Amino acid sequence: GALARHGIMEGTCKILVLICQKNHHTRLVYEESIQDSRFHNVSPGIVVDACGGMDSITSSTQIEFYLNSHATIQGTSKPTKYTLIYDEIGMKLSEIELMTYWLCYLYARCTRSVSIATPVYYAHWAAKRGKNIMAAGGTPEDLKKISDLYSMKDANPMFFV
Repeated sequence: GALARHGIMEGTCKILVLICQKNHHTRLVYEESIQDSRFHNVSPGIVVDACGGMDSITSSTQIEFYLNSHATIQGTSKPTKYTLIYDEIGMKLSEIELMTYWLCYLYARCTRSVSIATPVYYAHWAAKRGKNIMAAGGTPEDLKKISDLYSMKDANPMFFV
């Protein structure tokens, strides 16, 4: 089928599922010195995971990390919490963290990095559009027709790049 035309054999695709959470109360800041008790925002790319051992703010039973992927424009930076729930690929945690950080630079509506990985933003917009279509009287069949119009059946594989 369509996958074979692009050199991908059916049944060979492996997936990794990360849950991302923005609605939490964790903030990452640092204190420059003991004498200067002011707190400062951390730089983009800062990751906090369970490497801190017992002092870590992440779970000791789940694979999770906090990523501050963007520069803070106003206020205190709010990292995104990512939790790995399924992994067929077998990536190392450091590879997942780096890939997630790089994905924050691919959002087409922004020239800088964003706070959550780009596929999450696109999934959010697709879900919102589907909700609006359904609220306007659309049916699941209408959503399928729209999806088929934008599928890669006849598209050049570089269409979305």
